[in-house]
Amino acid sequence: MKVSYFSFIYIAILGSLLIYSYYYYGTNDPKNALKLWGDIDSYLRTFYIISMGLSAIGFLTLLSYLLKSNSLSSLQASHIVIALLCIIIFSLFWMPLSLVYLKSSYVSIKYSIIVILLIVAFASLYSLTLINNIKEKTYNLHKQMALIGTSYFFFHTFVLDSLLWSYKFFTKYNPKM
Repeated sequence: MKVSYFSFIYIAILGSLLIYSYYYYGTNDPKNALKLWGDIDSYLRTFYIISMGLSAIGFLTLLSYLLKSNSLSSLQASHIVIALLCIIIFSLFWMPLSLVYLKSSYVSIKYSIIVILLIVAFASLYSLTLINNIKEKTYNLHKQMALIGTSYFFFHTFVLDSLLWSYKFFTKYNPKM
């Protein structure tokens, strides 16, 4: 079975909305958008930016594989789509909540941000696990490339975003109780 084209359209629309939201919030509030880096220095920022590009390539590699493969069960296809939609939908909340946090510093918003980042990371891990479990019949090289790309995407969302970014951001901007 293949992932439906309708699912890809959904993912593309929501992914475009996510990219637009980063542009929108970054350009409408550039001063606070710069604060989103927290205590991340310029060298680490450069690494982050490169990593974001590699993560996007990894995500697109996964989508490319899913467009080609016929080896998924209907359950695998639906779970992969759900995982990818979770990644995108929850990512839509990260920047606006972080900007609200900069203005209010409420601990409840802090924990909401952390939970969102963890949901994105674990949805990435889940999609990686699902891809790994596909019994591919034709596109083995594409599957391996998707696994590498999804592995890096998971590294970025878990290590860099959930752990490092949270630490660097929240140590600079302590919450009010």
